[in-house]
Amino acid sequence: MNEVCTGKSCVATIDRRTGQDRRQRSTLFNFRYLWGGRRKAPRRKEDLQTTYVDRYDWRLMVVTVAVLALCIVDAILTLILLGNGARELNLLMDYLIQSDLSRFLNVKLAITAGGMILLVRHERFQLLHFMRVKNIINGILALYSLLIGYELTILYLGA
Repeated sequence: MNEVCTGKSCVATIDRRTGQDRRQRSTLFNFRYLWGGRRKAPRRKEDLQTTYVDRYDWRLMVVTVAVLALCIVDAILTLILLGNGARELNLLMDYLIQSDLSRFLNVKLAITAGGMILLVRHERFQLLHFMRVKNIINGILALYSLLIGYELTILYLGA
């Protein structure tokens, strides 16, 4: 006996599945439903934390866009601080800044966007059986906010 959940309600059903589970393959790079897929939530209660969906909660998208915006602000503030005599401690970013500023901005945004895509795609999963990926995404937003605050503090104090 299983429970089928749609939205906020669940109904008990008899499990009539046979054969191999066709959902064994990851749909990580299945972009077929990128702009209007069908799956908003898993159908079974036991799949709540291990299912990929096609449509994401709008709040998750707001957090993701905010992280990407803060990444751009961080890059701009980094360049301003470097112009005021600060030093970049990240060796990769320092190399990119020294070689080509547009490459620095592109690589920084690409790394952040790639990581966010991977995290958003797995937002229902748990890491190490106790930490939800969705909470990690929110934590990244909080850390980026703190970083921007730190950079603004350094900039305005003139240190």
